[in-house]
Amino acid sequence: MGAGYLVNGRRILQLASAALAAGGALTAALVPGFVTVSADSAGRQGTETRTLLEAMGAVSLLIVLVPVLVACLPLLFRGRAWAVSSVVAPLLLALWVGIGITTLGMFFVPALVVSVLSLFFPLRARAAPRAA
Repeated sequence: MGAGYLVNGRRILQLASAALAAGGALTAALVPGFVTVSADSAGRQGTETRTLLEAMGAVSLLIVLVPVLVACLPLLFRGRAWAVSSVVAPLLLALWVGIGITTLGMFFVPALVVSVLSLFFPLRARAAPRAA
């Protein structure tokens, strides 16, 4: 990158939030989280662990994709629409995490934290210092 390029901290944090949301979605879908314990009349016990994808099927991918799309929302826009989506995305992500905190919401808390932190950066990019 040449001297005088623009650094936009808010955009960088929004990109990090989207990456964390994608990581949370992959973790939620592919890490075993469902445990089934069974016992028969002879007293033998069996334990089976399954992932969300195994337990619910392909529809689970649609469920965990929603917060990823919300986190990516500000990355799709420029100008005034970007400024608006920069505020709307953390609010929607907070709503998603709040509603699902006891189930899938906990996987998206890191994305929410970074998304909220991005709100504290200025909207306009600042020029990076020139190298001497």
